[in-house]
Amino acid sequence: MYKKIAIIGISALLLGGCTLTDLFKTNTAVNDVASPMPAATTTPAPSPSEDPELKAIPSTTPANDDKSLETDINSTTILKEDFSNLNK
Repeated sequence: MYKKIAIIGISALLLGGCTLTDLFKTNTAVNDVASPMPAATTTPAPSPSEDPELKAIPSTTPANDDKSLETDINSTTILKEDFSNLNK
């Protein structure tokens, strides 16, 4: 019985990739020097300005019949977006 348990234990160690020498190594992670964390900085967000093109778009209707949906789709305007300030 003990022989079978020993064989199973040894085969589990070998097949699991674990060696007995790993059990007796000391943990060196505590000795590693941690790099200082960078200080968090806040970038002031630009205040949103009123977009006249956006205000000019008519609002959609809450109805869901075919005629009002078609009217909403036809009156939809896709505005050009300015991405020039993303890399600043």
